[in-house]
Amino acid sequence: MSENENFEGFQQLNKTRKWKFLIISFIVLVVVGVGLFIGYNKLTKEPALVYKMAINNVYDYLKDYIKGNTSDFTIDMLNEPFTFDAQVKFKSNEPELQELEKISYDLSLGMDNVKKQASASLALNNENSELFKITAALMAKNVYISSDEIFAQVIKVGEYDLFKILEESKLEDKLSNREILTEETLKEALKELKNILINSLQKDNLQINSTTITVDGKRIKANKISYILNKEDLETLYKNILTEISNSSEILDVLANITGKAKNDLREYIDSLIKNMDIETDKLVIEIYTNLWNKVVETDLYIDGEKVLSSNKNEDNLNITLWEDEGKIVITIKENEALLTIYNGNEEEGNILYTNKDGVINIEINSNSDGSRVQVNLELKAIDSSARKISMDFKLGIVVKEQSEKYDLTMEGKMSLAKSEVEVLNTTDSINIEDLSQKDEVKIRENIEKLLEKFNLANSFGEIL
Repeated sequence: MSENENFEGFQQLNKTRKWKFLIISFIVLVVVGVGLFIGYNKLTKEPALVYKMAINNVYDYLKDYIKGNTSDFTIDMLNEPFTFDAQVKFKSNEPELQELEKISYDLSLGMDNVKKQASASLALNNENSELFKITAALMAKNVYISSDEIFAQVIKVGEYDLFKILEESKLEDKLSNREILTEETLKEALKELKNILINSLQKDNLQINSTTITVDGKRIKANKISYILNKEDLETLYKNILTEISNSSEILDVLANITGKAKNDLREYIDSLIKNMDIETDKLVIEIYTNLWNKVVETDLYIDGEKVLSSNKNEDNLNITLWEDEGKIVITIKENEALLTIYNGNEEEGNILYTNKDGVINIEINSNSDGSRVQVNLELKAIDSSARKISMDFKLGIVVKEQSEKYDLTMEGKMSLAKSEVEVLNTTDSINIEDLSQKDEVKIRENIEKLLEKFNLANSFGEIL
């Protein structure tokens, strides 16, 4: 199989000069910089040991994080039936949408790849009763629809070989390549990556000297620990790291899960990168500054003399800035919170705020463009996870502001994903749509018209009927 067929997504990484090798460099910088931030006990004058200490600190930190944030819930979608259920209510300031507030919506989806069955149902309810429900089911390649409010019998509407389409799309191949990522798998991959980074350090390229820098507007004395890599050094570093990754079954398991590619295909791609290594970066420099109390105050990354990334830490925040052309991205991280802000020049284009406090996850996205402002807010809470099911409450709000106008829509409810048998329709007394009589068709049309009037949709869809 050709690289073009299997790795079109990967090849997008090679389009721009400055960012071509920034990914691995960024990993090294973050590992070293954050490692020093969370463990700067009595820094030694030997720079190689400083970097090794930093990498080990990050490994310990991430290992503990994985232990506390890995769910027991996993699904093998090829071999296990699963269902998704959601109960939703809407709220809006738009008069056309306020009718939605009177109704709650129940959505249920399910699929069983082994039995070649799938189903989807939507129910509309008010406070007292079910107003309407429609169910579609796929059994083998036969499609059925059922709704008591439309017709008394289950109707076979045709054939649709969904599972053959999935097979032809090679989705099954992609899913079969995805190993179930357990806590132990992630820890082993992380350990492998830690060892690769430590073993790939080029000691002759590390140096330490004294200097003065500006911190919070004040000039202070500092130690500068530099990791300097020229073009040949970079080629050696990247080849070593990529070779070790190609030889690591644990890391390849994680990459296969993320990309959906087979491990052998990943090895072939990595080997092609190694053989066709074309580094356009002439020099990469990582600089770490520590004050007289051995506390890291700043970490910078330069590519060909241009600063592309900088991080610094005060008592509460870890701040990271990335530059590209005329824009930049600023990331601020503190306990239970992270803020990412995007700038075009000095103008803020948008930001993403993530918080995780008292069991409530909140993600807020703000975007400014051409005089309009869009805000999206997602709140997740009451998160419950077991080996067979994960469930949570959610609230999704969207607000659009244009000059003096404001539009908003809020969706709130519960959702769950579970290993569960798929409920399909009883088709014993079903009727083929082609066998419906004229009387049946008239009855179905009348019932649909009644439903449209019931939900004030007759003007919108009446002409279609």
